[in-house]
Amino acid sequence: MKFFLNLLFLAIPLFGLVAQNNYPKDYFRSPVDFPIALAGNFGEIRGGHFHAGIDIKTQQVEGKPIYAAADGYISRIKISLYGYGKAIYVRHPNGYTTVYAHLQKFNDEINQHVRSAQYNQKTFTIELYPEANQLIVKKGDVIALSGNTGGSGGPHLHFEIREAGSEIPLNPLLFGFDIKDTKPPLLKTLGVYPLNEVSWVDGQNNPKYFPISKIGNQFSVNQNNPIEVSGKIGFGIETNDYLDAAPNRCGAYSIKLLKNGVPVYSHEIEKISFDETRFINSHVDYHAWNKLNKRVQRSFLQSNNQLSIYKELLNKGQLFFLTDTTFQLSYSVLDANNNLSELGFTVKSSTEPFIFKRPETDTLLFKVFENNSFVNDEVSIFLPKGALYEDFFFNFSTQNSIANGIGAVYNIHNLYTPLQDYIYVTLPLDSIFFAKSDKILAVSLDEKLKLMSGEGGEFENGKIKFKTRSFGPYTLMIDTIPPSIKPINIYPEKNMQNENLVKFKIEDELSGIKTFNGYINNQWELFEFDKKTGILSFEFTSDFNKKISNEIEIIVTDERNNRSIYTGSFIR
Repeated sequence: MKFFLNLLFLAIPLFGLVAQNNYPKDYFRSPVDFPIALAGNFGEIRGGHFHAGIDIKTQQVEGKPIYAAADGYISRIKISLYGYGKAIYVRHPNGYTTVYAHLQKFNDEINQHVRSAQYNQKTFTIELYPEANQLIVKKGDVIALSGNTGGSGGPHLHFEIREAGSEIPLNPLLFGFDIKDTKPPLLKTLGVYPLNEVSWVDGQNNPKYFPISKIGNQFSVNQNNPIEVSGKIGFGIETNDYLDAAPNRCGAYSIKLLKNGVPVYSHEIEKISFDETRFINSHVDYHAWNKLNKRVQRSFLQSNNQLSIYKELLNKGQLFFLTDTTFQLSYSVLDANNNLSELGFTVKSSTEPFIFKRPETDTLLFKVFENNSFVNDEVSIFLPKGALYEDFFFNFSTQNSIANGIGAVYNIHNLYTPLQDYIYVTLPLDSIFFAKSDKILAVSLDEKLKLMSGEGGEFENGKIKFKTRSFGPYTLMIDTIPPSIKPINIYPEKNMQNENLVKFKIEDELSGIKTFNGYINNQWELFEFDKKTGILSFEFTSDFNKKISNEIEIIVTDERNNRSIYTGSFIR
């Protein structure tokens, strides 16, 4: 019979409701005119960051009207190939800023303001900061149409509320929007972590993960007997939240851990600064996330975890089990609508230490709060102070080159240890490639030594220097192949009178696209680029200077300055 603890025995309440706050509950209207269903919520676990807003589903289409949530003025407009894509920032007189991202189009007034700047600067990507009296909006004004631009994975509106002065994102679910949520969080996995060399869980010095099952409304660990532990131990839990109107995985608002009824750890996702969001790599068990696809949130702090979300911490959440005793532990997990899930489990403490034998390869200790470096006859690796989350023994090795690679593969520690800051790497370059050094770049590889991404780098004193925020395998490659430009709906002398867009597909296989420019009749024109699809397009607006025959030229360069040119013509 599975062992679980009925939490009713506890003499004190396990968890309070989401803290009452002074956020206005009726100041902001919904940015859409249909019931809100979420594809993602605030604080959800994302790669390298906590999600900074809510993702409002737009019924799987683009082009839905987006409304100003309150009176204010547009304080910032940004168009990027990455991240938020086309985004509008509206500053409000009550001290908040709302953000609307992944937009398809701006309204006519905003679009005219942006296009004028794009043509003046001859660039599609742009960032503008209008004056307070330039682009004033009223609550309920249509400011844009929803889209799928930037790093969006599908049509939706990314919506944020920020403190206007600090630009710190706040949890929009605390502002009274009508979002149906009656479902408590789902608890999936319990993680148990030995935190030094003499500690163990179930006789092992490695983390152990226990599936969590649910019967009715009761969660329990899939373990017939108490979990046996000894020494310094940490715990973690994997949990997802789900709202009523959509099946998408969201994040819980708060997690609390108690030992024999005494709180030892808790956090709340009320606000998260962009300056600290990357510390998610320490908050989450990075190895389990990337290796085992388990998003276990630690209930203890590593040395260099600087997140400000933590509320209760007894000895940084690190617990000691040093006597032959049984302990009752419990988790309480809450969503932003006060739906609560609880888990109780028993651990049996032991005084027997673990006999640890350190691997012979563990010879170079890297410390969190010191500069660290590895240097041999060919390679140099420098880690500035604070780049790590905890001390560890650094490993380095090389192996034979791969297809299309130049020189060896350099295994810089491993893919499953995260970095907070950039590290600086210098790799050797064979002298036979010096003549083409401007075409050489460092590339990162996956576990199977397949290409992940180009990291770039600069040639200096016979070596390639680059910076990266990821450990793992690296090698050098040469990029002399220019980007490809493929016309989609145009060919010489095609009649484009019934077309709204001219479209091309542009791609680069290695270093990546650096610049793109389009000219019609020798005049620079505004071509938009969707990096996800590779589509480069020009829209025939009402102010297009029509001619019977028009010449078109597309110029695309990659990060190693290889250039491709397409020339053609069309009738309109």
